[in-house]
Amino acid sequence: MAGRKIKPLKNNKSHLTNDQKEIRTNAEKSASDPFKKLQNTPPKHLGKIARYEYQRVSQELDEMPIRNLDRAMLELYCTWYELYREAESEVQKNGIYAIGQIQETSIDEDGNEVVNIMEIPIKTKKNPAISIMAEASSQIKSCAGNLGLTVDSRMRIFLPKEGEKPKSIFDQFG
Repeated sequence: MAGRKIKPLKNNKSHLTNDQKEIRTNAEKSASDPFKKLQNTPPKHLGKIARYEYQRVSQELDEMPIRNLDRAMLELYCTWYELYREAESEVQKNGIYAIGQIQETSIDEDGNEVVNIMEIPIKTKKNPAISIMAEASSQIKSCAGNLGLTVDSRMRIFLPKEGEKPKSIFDQFG
């Protein structure tokens, strides 16, 4: 859908007419009223970081029209967030370059062969965790906007198009 994203009415700083405010208030109510509230306890199948993120985000979402219907999308968001954090930790630990191994063989004083394996960064190849971070951040953004997870996307569904009037039964059947 073209145009700017719609902000919740309480976060909107633009000057709206009373009719526009009423339409947005009704859209916010329509986006959340008939559905059960979001479960605050994280599902057991989520990993440790994802469960923490679920608890953190679900507390914040109590104020928004996010409902139990959106739980699967929230679980996806949390899972991708955990993957992002794990990949980020890998990059912090090993750097942005892939780690290669060099094997050196030498003979000690007793005539035994000694194998030394050294790990060095390969400056021409990036760490695979960077690709995981990129994919995870893309999926996190997607989860936030798809399927009505955000207030903005839910309000876009319920707000009538500019100039569109509510239809009565007489308009449909004459």
